[in-house]
Amino acid sequence: MRRAAAILWVLLVAGGGWRIAHRPKPPAPAPSPTGGCLSAQQKKAMPHWTAVRAIPLNWRVRARDLAAPGQGQPPDSAKLAGKYASCPILAGDPVVENDVVDLPAIPVVAGKSLFPVPLTTNESESLNAGGVVTLSEGSRELVGAGDVAWVDCRNGCLAWLQLGPAERQLLESADPPKLTLVVRQTGGK
Repeated sequence: MRRAAAILWVLLVAGGGWRIAHRPKPPAPAPSPTGGCLSAQQKKAMPHWTAVRAIPLNWRVRARDLAAPGQGQPPDSAKLAGKYASCPILAGDPVVENDVVDLPAIPVVAGKSLFPVPLTTNESESLNAGGVVTLSEGSRELVGAGDVAWVDCRNGCLAWLQLGPAERQLLESADPPKLTLVVRQTGGK
């Protein structure tokens, strides 16, 4: 009897494993004909805001980047502000919810890695993706031109810099309270 139960158990486990391995996979989403970004013309027919400035990819959208359209009711600005541009947007073009995501998609740059640097309130208001900063410890410059990949303000504000190994090593050995950040370019190259 125990032997029959053991055989039945093995068959059930094997059958379940086969069924899990061979279950149908969900279909992949169809690629958008526009590459995921809607044209300005398509967005004009939707509830939208208008971009006050050019908004590059991974830009952290702020309320001051948006203006109410001339006509129609725009969507709640809270659905856009604080999120990241998933498509580049020209100044004067409509901005819709489809244009932003909760977290940016940061491309991998050969030979570089991301390094977080805390920002003050003033720095976080002026700096954004595409910005360039200099980091010094006292009179010693550690990073001459750090490229800002994105600014993360979910829990305090951090500028995520794309740095080479030598710059990263210098920053890792630095005393964080002694670091001085100078914004050379605010963003949106």
